[in-house]
Amino acid sequence: MALQIASDTVTDGVRTVDLTFADVPDIDDSSHRTAAYRVLPAGGTSRHAAILFVHWLDDSPDANRTQFLAQAKELAPLGVESLLIETMWSDPKWFEGRKSAEDLANSVLQVKRLRRALDVLLTSRDIDRSRVAYVGHDFGAMFGAVCASLAERLRRLYCCNLAEPIAT
Repeated sequence: MALQIASDTVTDGVRTVDLTFADVPDIDDSSHRTAAYRVLPAGGTSRHAAILFVHWLDDSPDANRTQFLAQAKELAPLGVESLLIETMWSDPKWFEGRKSAEDLANSVLQVKRLRRALDVLLTSRDIDRSRVAYVGHDFGAMFGAVCASLAERLRRLYCCNLAEPIAT
């Protein structure tokens, strides 16, 4: 998976790792790396739950891997390891600049990348594989539903829209 660590910090019992990992190539076969935060309890090796967080499509400053960072940091001391990733819609100009003829290919590619992110999350030997969830907002939820239908490893899918959270 060729992880590259940009930083690894511990604050108030929470370890935050800023990293990138080698991912599925773009539709033009060029290499691709996904930026992510891995947030986990700083100490101990007890088995814990895991969450893959995927952000929304919006023009706000948190329409990227930072959207759920505060929540991941709150969950870490409770024994939850999280991975928060960048997506194709992390770029604020992505939606208006995309080519609609490539939507299907890019959607399939994004689902493959979500599954790859799940692989990266599950490399931790401390994760209890019976407690793995996906949390998505907006586009993150839409793609999560597709990913969950293909990934038997996910035990829970939590989706939310702008109005209210929905648990399924």
